[in-house]
Amino acid sequence: PVIKTRKGGGGGGGSTGLLKSQTGLSRHELVETYATTEEKATVAKAETEATTRKDSARYQAEKPVIKRILANHPDLIRK
Repeated sequence: PVIKTRKGGGGGGGSTGLLKSQTGLSRHELVETYATTEEKATVAKAETEATTRKDSARYQAEKPVIKRILANHPDLIRK
């Protein structure tokens, strides 16, 4: 018999939907509603300038923005 082993690490996806379940808003909705004009411009620039994986570039640019938004608006996080 062949024994399949589970491969650890890697593998994309991560915690898909976790932010939505915590706040009731998607990443995009949080950025559109709470990000500053400068933050929105930075996210758009990252996506525009990406040579590959525009979605990944946007995600990476949004991470610090989301972190700031949640720090400044703890009331968004459902208890």
